[in-house]
Amino acid sequence: MNAFLLLSTLNLSLGGQSGPHDGSDDFCSSISALTGPGRIVVASAGNDQEDNIHAKLTTTSTTAGTDKFTFTVPSYTYNSSNLNDYILIAGWYDPSASVVIQLKGPNAADTLSCGFGAYKSRSSGTTGCTMWIANQNAAQGYGGTSTLRQFEVEVYDATSNQRPRIGTWTVNVIPQGTASLGARVDAWIYQAKLGAAGGAPTGTRPGRTSSCIGTSGDHATWPEASGLMPWLAISEIQ
Repeated sequence: MNAFLLLSTLNLSLGGQSGPHDGSDDFCSSISALTGPGRIVVASAGNDQEDNIHAKLTTTSTTAGTDKFTFTVPSYTYNSSNLNDYILIAGWYDPSASVVIQLKGPNAADTLSCGFGAYKSRSSGTTGCTMWIANQNAAQGYGGTSTLRQFEVEVYDATSNQRPRIGTWTVNVIPQGTASLGARVDAWIYQAKLGAAGGAPTGTRPGRTSSCIGTSGDHATWPEASGLMPWLAISEIQ
């Protein structure tokens, strides 16, 4: 109700898959602040309810390659110029854990590791791609929240001849010591663009996702939703 004691409605037609999905980020906190006596928040199903963009795991081993997410880049005709073919992944994990994030692509050159508190960048060649990872690094804008630590993985075309390589990619989560075992890790493909059209989706069933203003998705493929994103799938390893 407003100052004139009249019923009022606030409609927000927006959303996204960035953020920790636990209500602790600034946007969710702002929405929560709108609630109170006589005020409620009603969330719609959202445009992403049918999209398989979430994966989760619980760390079980300090051996690289044990705890991992995978996603597959389909065949596509890459866009000309640069910075217009890319895959962006946001990850969140327990605040008491310390992990290394390692990215491995279809080619041996498509490998990059980033320790806790750092950020790393690497090019796999003029006809390869550029890989970038930040792991709980506040200076780069990925410092987590009060409840979760954060990482970012990006694969993109930094030059006009580069493009994300076709094939299966792996994101390894490597705990640094036994104290970081048993930690929950969630990842979302929150943005992707590969050519003007996508290929066929591959991969296994992703994990169930939840958000303060969304619903869960639990389906076998990640369908194209916006016309900009190709077909991709991210798998769940538990």
